[in-house]
Amino acid sequence: MVIVNVQAGICGFATRIEAEGEGDLVKLAITSDCKAAQGLAGELETVDGMDVFAPLDETTIYQACRRHLRHSTCPVLCAILKAVEAAAGFALPQDVHITMSTK
Repeated sequence: MVIVNVQAGICGFATRIEAEGEGDLVKLAITSDCKAAQGLAGELETVDGMDVFAPLDETTIYQACRRHLRHSTCPVLCAILKAVEAAAGFALPQDVHITMSTK
């Protein structure tokens, strides 16, 4: 099982994604402080692991995030894709970092 924890930024919301691969399918459990991200939990219970190779806007994950997430910059979309990728065995789980500063 792959577990991804997201601290989304200035909104202060945390999201946890648990992904477990079973053949071509990946089962997801998504919990979040964010009501918009909570809506993904019921819609993305099982996804095709091959989704990570499709153009972004054609993935089941993107389509669900488009319906539920309110901000295009929300990192939850990327986190779900990375969780699925690792759970499906297409990549090793590795931390991803985005850092921001002002000058």
